Amino acid sequence: METITELAFYCLFETPLGPCGIAWHEGESSRTPPRVTFLHFPDATAKMTESRIARNSGARKSSAPPPQIAEVMERVCRHLRGDVQDFRDIAVDVDGAGRFARQVYEAAREIPAGETSTYGELAHALSRPTAARAVGQALARNPIGLIIPCHRVLAAGGGLGGFSAHGGRATKARLLAIERKDTIVPRDHDQDASARHMLRHSVATLAYRAGKALRDVPDGFAELRVSATARSSGEILAHMGDLLDWALSLARGTSAWHSSTPLSWEGGVKRFFAALRAFDAYLASGDPLAASAEKLFQGPIADALTHVGQLATRRRVAGTPVRGENYFLADIVVGRVGLEQSAPRREFD
Repeated sequence: METITELAFYCLFETPLGPCGIAWHEGESSRTPPRVTFLHFPDATAKMTESRIARNSGARKSSAPPPQIAEVMERVCRHLRGDVQDFRDIAVDVDGAGRFARQVYEAAREIPAGETSTYGELAHALSRPTAARAVGQALARNPIGLIIPCHRVLAAGGGLGGFSAHGGRATKARLLAIERKDTIVPRDHDQDASARHMLRHSVATLAYRAGKALRDVPDGFAELRVSATARSSGEILAHMGDLLDWALSLARGTSAWHSSTPLSWEGGVKRFFAALRAFDAYLASGDPLAASAEKLFQGPIADALTHVGQLATRRRVAGTPVRGENYFLADIVVGRVGLEQSAPRREFD
């Protein structure tokens, strides 16, 4: 007679997020459907994903999953492409979890796609109003991501809370965005890499153009206003730094805005380029983007470029105009996002 382990299998399958892993127990008869035991989101590499699900499930690799599991895999792919699915009909096996954890998983499965709950609300629903932390701990050990939608459970006040899958809160935010249909259109790896590269080139372009407008400004330029109600140049520079901080928070899935107090001109320039470097470093890391590259460009990056133009116009008003340039010929390089840039190749007055 076969043991439970001998009836356990796993496989990897491609999704818009990358290779996911799924494990299941096959029924002991043809009338008993297989039950999903693990669903893992992509790790940094496919090899790491496979190693993790093989270790956690203790199962054998399958090259031909049964039709019911193949259907689950297809539904997961459709969901991650934006065709949101209801997974409550899928048979799962969480018998290895404790009684309270199983109750938490059952409650989480009742949260519809596009909606969220909190750890505290789930605790109240289980008649354990002081057990919010225990709810979070149970969800952190959730073996069947997405099908048991722990990503729909947030911290009090709407904060994302934790998420144990690779990418952490950024992955959690991306899953929520897919279900809200308002932030991300999932794409394959090549498309994502291309969009990310284009965004990084836009960031490098921002650094190059900002450098020309920010260096060698005349005395008093930080206090210059073009009208009584307009921002000073120093306030515009501070706002540009705020935009880059916001861009990084959007990419990470935390979406935090902070209006900073203007520093000295030199301090503001250092802060702006530090924020630019931090954002570019996150883009270069390969960590998941909680907002699409297109949205990150059309919001904070495009706004910052507009303000560079404002400051360049003010330089002319202040009597120290920025020389015009054929930017098509400029030596703009992905990753070069500091104040120091290549010399212009063709300027004009």
